[in-house]
Parts: sequence; structure tokens; C-alpha cells
Amino acid sequence: MLKELQAEGLTERLGRAVTFPDPNGLRAVADFNERYLHLTRQTT
Repeated sequence: MLKELQAEGLTERLGRAVTFPDPNGLRAVADFNERYLHLTRQTT
């Protein structure tokens, strides 16, 4: 999977480090929806 993402220009590897030069492209491929990050926990 990492090789596929790298071939699409969504990740870059230098040794053991992985960077994400196109975070928006990666979000699109992953179908990421950040709305769930803003949910608040309900207490009872």
C-alpha cells in the first residue's frame, strides 16, 4: 500500500521517515471525513 501511495505522489520516503506532501490528496483517497473529530462526549 505504501508503494502505491508513493507512486501516486501522496507519500515520500527517505530512509525510515515518511512524509505526506499532499495531505488533501491523501484525505481524498482515504475518504477521510474530519467531522467526527469535533464530536463531544456526553456524560450521564
